[in-house]
Amino acid sequence: MTLSGFLGAGKTTTLVAVAKHLQSQGRRVAVITNDQGTELVDTQLAKSAIAEAGEVTGGCFCCRFEDLLTVAQRLVDGHQVDTLLAEAVGSCTDLQATVIRPLSAHYGERFAPAPLLVVVEPERLDALRTSLPLEDTESDMSYLFGK
Repeated sequence: MTLSGFLGAGKTTTLVAVAKHLQSQGRRVAVITNDQGTELVDTQLAKSAIAEAGEVTGGCFCCRFEDLLTVAQRLVDGHQVDTLLAEAVGSCTDLQATVIRPLSAHYGERFAPAPLLVVVEPERLDALRTSLPLEDTESDMSYLFGK
């Protein structure tokens, strides 16, 4: 399962809660965190609650797809994980086209992606909806919001 959402929306909190729930159901879960930087606080938070974790740094899953595959395969092969939860950096714009579909099409025998989960903070969503002009298709925020 891949999680997405803006910075501060609750992706890591959701990731850890879902992982703990799945573990309580007998699943062997690992998480993969992602960010543009190299020192990921989210990874440390996830590792404090879930034993198995990996990270993709230096770019989003879209740009670092091969790294995502490498980390996912390492977790599955090395730790007998049956469920991967991946938290994408908030700037990933089209995870369906750049991660979910290619994963299904080219690695479907190995991985079965769940539907994309987008975590949204309702107050922030409402503020964005009212502050971004509908005709503004050029700004980065409008583009991210639309995706």
